[in-house]
Amino acid sequence: MGFWVQLNRLIGNTTDSSFTLAGADGESRLITTDFNFLSQVTIRCTNRLINEGEYIERITQIKKILKTLLRSNQMYVTFEYEPDGTAAVKHNLAGAYQRAKALRLPVESLLDERCEKLGPLVHTEQVSIGLVTGFAGVGKEDVKRYMAKRQKVLATTPYVSLAQAQQVVPVADLRSRHEAAVDTLLAELRDTGLMAERDNSEKILTKLRHQLYPYNTSRRWRPKLFNPSHLNQIAKGFSMRSDSRALSFKKKSVVKEVTGAVPDRLVNQLLPIRPWDDDDYSVWGNTVYAPLYMSSGPTDPMEFNRLVRLMAEQDVPFRLQFGLKNETLALGVLSDMLGTISWMHSKNSARKQLIDRIKEQQEDLCGLSITGCTWAPVRNVSLSPDGRQCDLTEVQERQQTLMQVLEAWGNCNVSSRVGVAYEAVLATTAAYLRPRAPYMVPPLSDALALMPLNRPGSAWDVGNTLFQSDDGKLLSLQQRSSIQSYESVIVVGPPGYAKSSTMFRLNLDYLLSPDATPSMPVLRGLDIGPSQKELVTLVTAASKRAGSYEEGRYEYVRIRPTPEYQMNPFDLPFGFDKPTPYKIGTVQALLQIILADEYKQSPLVKTLIADLITYVYKVKARNGDKKNPYAAGTLPDIQNELLKDPTFLVDQHTMWWEVADYLNDRGKTTLSKWSYLQAMPTLTDFSIACSSPELTQEYTDLSNGTTLLNLVSRKLRAAQDMFPLLKGATRFLIDNTRVLIMDAQYLIVKGESEDTKWRNAVNLAICNDRLCGDLFLDEEDIRYCPKAYLSYHQQRMRELTSVPRRVYTDENHIFNGVPGGQEHGEEIQRTGRKNGVGIMQASHYLFDFSAVSQSMATTIMILGVAGNSGKEKISSELGLTTAELDYLDSVRPPTSKGSQGLLLYKTRSQATTWSSVGFFNPEGPRFLWLAATEVEDRKLRELAYLKADDPMEAIEALAEFAPSGKVKSLIEKILMDRGLSQLDTAGDSEIDEHSTNLIGDFADDVFKLMQRNRQRRT
Repeated sequence: MGFWVQLNRLIGNTTDSSFTLAGADGESRLITTDFNFLSQVTIRCTNRLINEGEYIERITQIKKILKTLLRSNQMYVTFEYEPDGTAAVKHNLAGAYQRAKALRLPVESLLDERCEKLGPLVHTEQVSIGLVTGFAGVGKEDVKRYMAKRQKVLATTPYVSLAQAQQVVPVADLRSRHEAAVDTLLAELRDTGLMAERDNSEKILTKLRHQLYPYNTSRRWRPKLFNPSHLNQIAKGFSMRSDSRALSFKKKSVVKEVTGAVPDRLVNQLLPIRPWDDDDYSVWGNTVYAPLYMSSGPTDPMEFNRLVRLMAEQDVPFRLQFGLKNETLALGVLSDMLGTISWMHSKNSARKQLIDRIKEQQEDLCGLSITGCTWAPVRNVSLSPDGRQCDLTEVQERQQTLMQVLEAWGNCNVSSRVGVAYEAVLATTAAYLRPRAPYMVPPLSDALALMPLNRPGSAWDVGNTLFQSDDGKLLSLQQRSSIQSYESVIVVGPPGYAKSSTMFRLNLDYLLSPDATPSMPVLRGLDIGPSQKELVTLVTAASKRAGSYEEGRYEYVRIRPTPEYQMNPFDLPFGFDKPTPYKIGTVQALLQIILADEYKQSPLVKTLIADLITYVYKVKARNGDKKNPYAAGTLPDIQNELLKDPTFLVDQHTMWWEVADYLNDRGKTTLSKWSYLQAMPTLTDFSIACSSPELTQEYTDLSNGTTLLNLVSRKLRAAQDMFPLLKGATRFLIDNTRVLIMDAQYLIVKGESEDTKWRNAVNLAICNDRLCGDLFLDEEDIRYCPKAYLSYHQQRMRELTSVPRRVYTDENHIFNGVPGGQEHGEEIQRTGRKNGVGIMQASHYLFDFSAVSQSMATTIMILGVAGNSGKEKISSELGLTTAELDYLDSVRPPTSKGSQGLLLYKTRSQATTWSSVGFFNPEGPRFLWLAATEVEDRKLRELAYLKADDPMEAIEALAEFAPSGKVKSLIEKILMDRGLSQLDTAGDSEIDEHSTNLIGDFADDVFKLMQRNRQRRT
């Protein structure tokens, strides 16, 4: 068979007139059998919540560009709705399942619960816009000339291919016009606040195949497209192999044989099973379709979101296609046409008023067709004298439901008499661009208002953090995604608004985020209370399952104000004797917090702090004149090591720097680190530095009868006595930890006085410095590192940068109002962004973060606001829309069904403006028990752990015992029934005797459930 015959089979005109796609033309274009170009744009969602007035403004803006585009193009808007989101949820969580398996995290049942809980509650949807450019984009005289040439070629060539025919049609002109139209449309959609992206040819055809055969098509199916380079190979006469299929022919001669070098025609790829009709229904493989169309438009048009809300109450999948074309009708005949084409404007019900408005306002008209269908699985196919038949009960019920909802959507007229059913089904997709519905002639603005151009959603296709929108749409969020340039998250929510459980979920999903590295990510956090403790429980269980458990690798530490937890915030990276830029910034912020009162009295304090830092690190450096002398007996292990080498002489002139360098040279890295920490300056050194001649000559101004240096020195000495963590060299190291949760509950003093907030801010700043220190060293900082320590830091950086890293801090409201407090948070964000370390910060209210912090954030989750004043402050700081403020008004504390909030985020493509979506977060009982923070719940969980083989076995039994995730109300009810009451306790963290006894009984019941579950598994 000749080559042109084979090529014609590939991309030539198909004999199936119902299928209009011929092939791919380039990477992102399709070409039809009648030489039109088709491109498709996916509308992911609107980037902001907007109200009706703002939506009308958007429609007006889109209308301006469509007036021009529709003169030479046709447009199709397709909306597909799938009511059951279980498959989509599983697809989104597939990466999390794989990651959990790789890390040996025992959370499979937790992910299963998320699928079971969320899947039936959510729906999925797709919105796409198809733009078609044909001969309408070329002058009439050119069309006549080109068509005459084409007819001549068709009459003289027995086997004409599309490639040949393209030579006699204005392909180049059409292509350039089409590309310009697509670029204009895409830019306009983005300018109006829609997240839009152009689909490539493969994606268009993959979507089409899934639309036509939803129950027969694998997720892995991809079309096989013709590669134009094959033609070049043929023309050159070279032999070629592609995908093990040979192409043989004679060099520089006519092709003799083609054996599978080109893929099958699109019609055969996309329609592998020939559809057949059963009355007004069409069967496609395992799917039976019920098509319909809108015979007349609504008399009272409603926004498309209203239709989705109506359909959310049903369990019916459907697809609608809106066809738009230019319609230039004389107003003189419009009245007659309205007799047969019913269309009423949204603000007027009379035909005359519509015509008057069009005359007065010069409304632009358009041709609009609306075609739709619903579908169901094929059941009970049988043969009869009339042909094949199947059970149509389910699809008929769905069709009736869809028709009723469409008719209720603004009072439309809908018909199911579509003629050839399978053509009507094709007409709801890009495969058949000849609408089966009659064109209506509404004003263009009314037609656009009906379309799905204001749907909520997120920028992520796939993500393992899943929510649902108000109307039930599945929302995905992928942490550590390339969509965002870096990770900086702010979570805010008043007490009682699920802030801790939301952070727990974000941290757990962070660990489960798909990643190519087999190692556990680095996660370090500072919290007040044990709300994140179970993260350490899970990763510890994972390491034991994998046989890789190391002591100190995964830690939950309750920091206490005792010597063993001393953390010197003035430590430098191991071996350094000059501070890095990050260390200078954090020390400045810490000293500013400590000297908060002095800072308020004199603006010179900020300058003095900078001079103190320069002076202290200079005199305490390796070559400084005030180095710390070695003290024998301070660290016995080091003393014993030094005694082993008689060549190392220790006397009154020996300095800690010498000891650290000596031990490092001999490969004793751990001992060298401890020696190095003794060489670092402490708060006492900063106090003493205030008496140095260099500074006393500079700062001579008096304040309240004394010099500024004396005030600062006294405050620094007092702070050393006030804060046990600052009393000396560091004793608490965290270098080896991968997952570390520091609980600062015992450091926090309760109260709202300025002195209390100041004390708490100092303690948290010290902990934050220890948390971030070694993670915030980058390649630029290496220039400060002596050569003897360079290999250590290079290896350390390779280890850290090979895995994802995140630092999170909670209760940032403690820094609000304290001088230097918010700057401390800004420095963490700034350095995290620079070094590729994810930062998550949380607090009660957004105003706890400075405007700089808010601008650096890439994601903000608002779980609630503090009355009207809090809402107004958020509005002014973030520039929220009216609809976003209204949504925040509707946010309520979490219930048994879940929590809600407003998600704001920035992407690489929109790095300066916020996108938003309201979300609802339904959680199952297993997650609730894992994230439980009430003291009674934590006590019962601890008892269950003692009797379980692994943590999730206990969690599963607890979820079965108390699905609410809480037992406090159950305890109160039982005590009330017994005529008892809870006794006074010695502290908030303790449980009274009656409650303790009941929790013990509950633990026995939970253990019985665990035993029963074990028996079931075996």
